[in-house]
Amino acid sequence: METLPLRIEGREMKRLRNKEISSVKVVWGGPA
Repeated sequence: METLPLRIEGREMKRLRNKEISSVKVVWGGPA
């Protein structure tokens, strides 16, 4: 029961990290 929240948290962190990476790519690459 305690592993479920951790699993969801990891998934959210992955999503946020992907969003950050994609936004950084846009900033560095400009209008690709």
